[in-house]
Amino acid sequence: MINFKKQGKSNKVKGRRYEQETVKFLKQFDNTCGRTPNSGAIFGWEGDILCRQHPLLAQAYIECKYRKNQSLPAWIQESKDRIQQQNYLIVFYAKPYQPTKIYFENLLDQKSQSFSSLKDFGKWLEKI
Repeated sequence: MINFKKQGKSNKVKGRRYEQETVKFLKQFDNTCGRTPNSGAIFGWEGDILCRQHPLLAQAYIECKYRKNQSLPAWIQESKDRIQQQNYLIVFYAKPYQPTKIYFENLLDQKSQSFSSLKDFGKWLEKI
């Protein structure tokens, strides 16, 4: 991932760059992935990232969180409160200078799992 400290101090800039890096990773599985315009503020465009072709990613609400102070349970609940039509929740999260971790939940059966690296999540995603 990017060394964000050298990229600037603005939280918006850091968040946008983290989203861009996550999109770059997801494009290996769905080349239609991209950042949501206006951070999901447009009706019908939910989450931080949209994908349109992969069978799972196209039905997922995808959030990216890059923060020093992490509150995963609060982020998960906040995302669930916003979800309108997706079947899956995926939260990519990392602290500065730490690897990305991923939380995945199937909202239909309430089953969840966590991945400690992008590599592990990628291997799992390839099997779908």
